Amino acid sequence: MPAPARILAFDILRRVESGAWASDLLLAHSAGIDSRDAGLASEIVFGALRYRAQLDFLIEHYSGRRQKLDIEVRIALRMGIYQLRYLERIPSHAAVTDSVDLVKRAHKRSAAGFVNAILRQVDRDPIAWPNREIELSCPEPLLARWEKEFGWESAEAIARAALGEPEKYTRGTRTQDIGAQ
Repeated sequence: MPAPARILAFDILRRVESGAWASDLLLAHSAGIDSRDAGLASEIVFGALRYRAQLDFLIEHYSGRRQKLDIEVRIALRMGIYQLRYLERIPSHAAVTDSVDLVKRAHKRSAAGFVNAILRQVDRDPIAWPNREIELSCPEPLLARWEKEFGWESAEAIARAALGEPEKYTRGTRTQDIGAQ
């Protein structure tokens, strides 16, 4: 059984694919779980969304081919790759096992071996990104607009800042993104 944080993150990311707002769903559904699980779910959800272009490229890179995947399989792979590449305190076996279990839980058992095989290849080695849209995980039209308005260096700095984890603000026992203030 996957960890509660990963189940929550998976379910939220599935709903985000249909147009739901991640922050609203996290607020509504994390109130009843342990604060550490809520924090991990939040980190996985927002990390997978921030790095989506890189994660999708890495899925193709590690699978060796471009292929159409069911959204549940793609979400589990994004979550697993994000944890393996970008979260240092997550044990590899937990990220891999729970991603495989999430695919099974989503009734995509036939993809479980594929997810396992892809995630076992993931490492933190530098990648030669094919373009700046993927490297910065930011849509090219937005990068072009920023470049026109502010110049390339500033546009790149803005995009890199957007990839960073937002500053946290603690008030009493509650920790929030600084933007919530």
